[in-house]
Amino acid sequence: MSDRLTEENVGAHQQQRKGSTSTHSRTDFPVHLGPTTLRRTSRAPAGPQSSRRGRAQSYSTISGQQEPQFHHSPVVKMEPSYQMVPDDKHKFSAGKVEKFMQPLLESYLDGRTYESKECAQLSKGITEAMKTRVKDMDFRRYKFIVNVTIGQNRRQGFQFASREVWNPETDNYATVFYQNSSLFAVATIFATYYE
Repeated sequence: MSDRLTEENVGAHQQQRKGSTSTHSRTDFPVHLGPTTLRRTSRAPAGPQSSRRGRAQSYSTISGQQEPQFHHSPVVKMEPSYQMVPDDKHKFSAGKVEKFMQPLLESYLDGRTYESKECAQLSKGITEAMKTRVKDMDFRRYKFIVNVTIGQNRRQGFQFASREVWNPETDNYATVFYQNSSLFAVATIFATYYE
C-alpha cells in the first residue's frame, strides 16, 4: 500500500480535523471576543432635572451567546458615627497649625530669589509638605485644602481674599505670610469637618 492518501482517507482525515478543531476551539484555546456594546439597566428621565445614573452593563459575544458583564467599583461600607461635631481633643486649631506652618515656609524660602518656573515647583512642594504635616496632627474627620501663593516682591500692593460656605462652629482656616527682598508667599490651610 502506498503512502499517498486515497479519497476515502482524505475524507476521513478532514472529518476528524473538523471534529478536533471545533472541540479545541471551544475548550482549550482562547476565544476572540466580539465587539462590546453598552446598555443602561435603569433609565433616568431626560432633562436637566435628571441626576440619576444607570449602571453600565456590557455584553460580549462568545459562540453566538450573550453573557452580561457588569463593571462597577467596589462599594465601601462604613458604619455611621452620628458625630455631628468634633470633640475638643480633635478639633482643628488654627494657632497650633500656624506654629508649624511658619517655620516650614521659612525653611523652604529663606535665601531664595524669585524665578517663575522654580517657584511654581516650590509652591507644589510646600503644599504637599503642609498637607502631610496637618494630616499627621490627628484632626479626625477633617478635609483639608492647602493653598500656597508665591510672587515676586517689587514692593507692590497685594490683596488675598477667600470666601467659604461652612459651619463656623467646626470649620476654620490657618494662614501665614513670608517675605524677603526677592519674593513673598502666602500659605493657607482650610479645614472643613466631615460629618
